[in-house]
Amino acid sequence: MKLKLHLNLWKPLIWMGVLLLLGFGAIGAAAQGGTTDALLVFKKPDGKLSFRLEQLAQPEGVLTLSAAEQAQALSLPVSGADSLLKNAQGDLLVYIRVSNTGKAAQQALIKVGAQIVHVSDAYQTITAYVKPTELNQVAALQSVQSMEEVLRPYTANDIGHSNNAPDKQPRPQGQAGCPGAVTTEGDGHLHADDARSQFGVDGSGVTVGVLSDSFARVSSPKSQADDVASGDLPGAGNPCGHTTPVNNIAEYTGAGATDEGRGMAQIVHDLAPGAHLAFATAFNGSFSFADNIRALRNTAGAQIIVDDVGYSSSPFFQDGPISNAVKDVTDDGALYFAAAGNANETDSSGNVISSYEANAFRPTACPTLYNNGNPLNIGASCHDFNPGAGVDNAMGLSFGAGGQMNLTFQWAEPWHGVQTDLDIYLVDNAGNILAGSNSNNLTLQKPYEIFSYSAASSQSVYLVIARYAGSGAPPIKFIMPRTRNYLSMEYTAANSSDIFESTIYGQPGAAETISVAAVPYY
Repeated sequence: MKLKLHLNLWKPLIWMGVLLLLGFGAIGAAAQGGTTDALLVFKKPDGKLSFRLEQLAQPEGVLTLSAAEQAQALSLPVSGADSLLKNAQGDLLVYIRVSNTGKAAQQALIKVGAQIVHVSDAYQTITAYVKPTELNQVAALQSVQSMEEVLRPYTANDIGHSNNAPDKQPRPQGQAGCPGAVTTEGDGHLHADDARSQFGVDGSGVTVGVLSDSFARVSSPKSQADDVASGDLPGAGNPCGHTTPVNNIAEYTGAGATDEGRGMAQIVHDLAPGAHLAFATAFNGSFSFADNIRALRNTAGAQIIVDDVGYSSSPFFQDGPISNAVKDVTDDGALYFAAAGNANETDSSGNVISSYEANAFRPTACPTLYNNGNPLNIGASCHDFNPGAGVDNAMGLSFGAGGQMNLTFQWAEPWHGVQTDLDIYLVDNAGNILAGSNSNNLTLQKPYEIFSYSAASSQSVYLVIARYAGSGAPPIKFIMPRTRNYLSMEYTAANSSDIFESTIYGQPGAAETISVAAVPYY
């Protein structure tokens, strides 16, 4: 059964007959009484919590599931990019939007168990770790306006893939002790080695600031001290005489540290061994990330700042907190570099299928969607994916076995000025919801939804974008980075006048950022 309610006006009699045969049940009539997964619960939040936090706040619900089941119920990955960001005790990192950020409001949060990580006066947002069992207590505070989960940011390693990449390539060894036990392949490819030998430049007099997850949290197979002793990092005991240690001004203390920041610093040290280095984490939420950019410039004196981190919640249609911080430091004379991310995806015909953008939400009748066998109220209007005369309220996609989708959906309304509540769902051909995201955007005041989905076998699925509240028709866009075995999309530039182009957003897309792409060194 085809998922859609195609109301092609030039075929009214044919479609009248089809609708009569279907009992006017739109796309999901065959799904009544059936379900694909009883774990999924899509109830529109009626309080201050996002729909995921609302589920996590119920001790008899999602919290009783295994980690894998919990992630599936929340339409998130179980680990890695876009999974729930937690500390070692399992507390959730959350954004708490408040009416004021003063001492009294902070003390009230601490009293009910919140562990404050960062305070943003400009965005009236406090980032804190909160136990799932204490979410409702925090939300009950008078100063709290809304709460949403912080999802684990992605790094350049999380984005893109190559079907032709070798399993492992041997890395060329440096000289014993100098310039380090292992030298990055980029040193030769960028001819930095030639610059050092021919022009006598080695980065002396420059401070480079690095932003990533962590720097000195991992001790195996090598610690920071091991890297200094081998000449791969500066510090006391460096065999090449580079004895000024890395200035670690803000370390990551949450779970899942990988010390990718230390790896980035090693690369900088290979190319510019005379440069001083500084590090700050980008993993304590986007507001902390922004302030750490400023701290690298203002506290550590960095003239060059680099990052390989992105937050899926960073806005598509405006500069967010991270991009604004980049503007601040570049206005002050620094250079800012960010990893562009190899997120482009094409089908077998070369059509871009990693992003979709329409100049406006085009309202049409919604299909009937089912959650656990029950029709779900998704609102009166859904987006018409057909930009022409026809009507199509669901876009078809296909996966191969082991397919993975990570989708970020946004629309062009400003943070703290959201007037339209849009939701997005992934469904099968009977209208059963497989994954999705339906927070109350009017409460959260962010035009943003996100979900992930894994396909165990080859599968055809459909995207539905629903307008739950409001009457606005803003431009909409979704991107699908970090995909696997994602094969096709019903609409592409080959058959649609909508836009299928950029996957860059957030600070890599800011006007002041030098956004860096990459190719494999081999």
